[in-house]
Amino acid sequence: MISKFFKFFFKTFYGLCAALGFVVFFGALLIYHYSLQKPSTAPVHENTFLTVTLQGDYPDYLKKDSLKHLLKREESSLYDLLTTLDAASQDPKITGLVMTLKTPGIGLAQLQELRDAILKFKKTGKPTLIYADSYGEMTSGLLHYYLASACDEIWMQPIGMLNILGLRLEQPYARDALEKIGVTPEFGGRKEYKSFVEMFTLNAPSEPAKEAQQAMLDSITSQVVEALAKSRKMNTDQILNAINNSPYTDLEANELKLIDRLEYRQNLKPALEERYGHEKALHFLDFLTYQEVQAVDKIASPFQDHVALVFDAGAINSSDDDAEGLMRESFISSARTYHIFMELLKDPHVKSIVYRISSPGGSPVASETIASVIRHAKTKGIPVVVSMGDYAASGGYWVSTEGSKIFAEPFTLTGSIGVFTGKFVIKDLWEKLGIHWAGASFGKNSGLDSMNTTFSPEEWERVNAFLDRIYSSFVNKVATRRKLSPDAVEKAAKGRVWTGEQAQSLGLVDQLGGLQDAIMFAKLEAKLDSDAEVLIYPKPKSLLEELSEKLLGHKGHGEEEYVQSSFLPIFKLWKSLQMFAAKIHLLMGGEVLEASLPEVR
Repeated sequence: MISKFFKFFFKTFYGLCAALGFVVFFGALLIYHYSLQKPSTAPVHENTFLTVTLQGDYPDYLKKDSLKHLLKREESSLYDLLTTLDAASQDPKITGLVMTLKTPGIGLAQLQELRDAILKFKKTGKPTLIYADSYGEMTSGLLHYYLASACDEIWMQPIGMLNILGLRLEQPYARDALEKIGVTPEFGGRKEYKSFVEMFTLNAPSEPAKEAQQAMLDSITSQVVEALAKSRKMNTDQILNAINNSPYTDLEANELKLIDRLEYRQNLKPALEERYGHEKALHFLDFLTYQEVQAVDKIASPFQDHVALVFDAGAINSSDDDAEGLMRESFISSARTYHIFMELLKDPHVKSIVYRISSPGGSPVASETIASVIRHAKTKGIPVVVSMGDYAASGGYWVSTEGSKIFAEPFTLTGSIGVFTGKFVIKDLWEKLGIHWAGASFGKNSGLDSMNTTFSPEEWERVNAFLDRIYSSFVNKVATRRKLSPDAVEKAAKGRVWTGEQAQSLGLVDQLGGLQDAIMFAKLEAKLDSDAEVLIYPKPKSLLEELSEKLLGHKGHGEEEYVQSSFLPIFKLWKSLQMFAAKIHLLMGGEVLEASLPEVR
């Protein structure tokens, strides 16, 4: 009896200790979480230069991760850069912008969009300056120099190099190599400009492919040359001559006035202080800290009429969004996008939608699923404005045609109105390896998707029927949605890729501009004020949801799904801790970013 009592006592004691440990640990975690919402730095001072270091990758949008934010600052996205630069341009305490260019992973259209944001900042009369150790060293730095030219002054380290070589497109053609290893490519496409598979089926580009590639390159380089001439106050012949005679040493670049000042990085701030710090002390504030300040100062409310912003990037497929990590970031799931749009249509405060897409294409079936839900949103009176990123081609353009208006950067790659399909036949490779396949079949065309048999004449007939159906549907869709004649669409189609500049002249896009332009148009379409809120969907998961998903393996789209699980007591305890931590944080002078902390029902 006594032993049972002590066993009960110690089990209870250890249970209470474990529960107390849980409370203390997660309570501390929550307090720490809320404390991170308010930057530890002092408020923005007057006469402050915003400092931006461009390095690493900048996807269009980076999903916020509350768990990662507990340990370190998040990386930035292009959207972060654009919105923060826009806020800084309107902030009277921000008097200038100084950028350091390292090795940013930014696409062509993204580069153009960021350059436009810098030019907009500069139009306010605030000084802009950019520094780099070198503009290209062993590779061409022309595009980085193009970005830098948006600033008032371009600085470079002594002994740096200005390597503004032209641009070059290259890709391998592997038909002979595939044959040597026993692989036979069997692909069909519509039409002659649908050249992606040529790298497998040919040993050199076809004439239509060469024509399209050169036309794209000419469009991009002419834009770069004109922009550089305008920014550097030179004529286009001078810029072309500078490109053709590149690379340059630091002294040559400075003498030709392609670089404004040769200086070491450590002397950058002292030089600015000497120039702008006479009347008031000059301060410097890094981009990430200023971004956090802006997030605290401005709390978006989902209970006011607003614009919904949806980001999609990657190849389009029909997955059910079960992919994890990098796989999820590399694909657009039609099921996920469909779900997001249908949820948005239930929200009476969503008055318009901006759909930002960067995609080279993918499944026609999945593309039509997304196109249909965009079309459905418009029938409900919700405008859907499409903003194209680096590319929105093939299936990406199929989806975009449903937009109320299409925005594209002049560098955006779009069009590719066409289709291809096929397979690699590896029967000979298996034979070389000593592997022999055998089996049974049912159905005349059962080998159509087999990588061990070539297409039979009957199977090629079915493949071509599929290609004809998709191509004709694509052309008719573009003609209907873009209000173009079939002949005009056919001229722009045939699988050809265009730059945004070319696409606008063909009527494939409505307006040249970036994401911010699309957002402003969406506000006008919905008759919202220019300062109306923009909320990103799907909304970032709360710390509660992320911990629940990581620890308990439960996935859902909202807190209500979590509280209906068998872990209801844990969630009630968590919610109480969350409210307690928020109150403690408020008493400590902090701010709570959540719109509300409701009780668990």
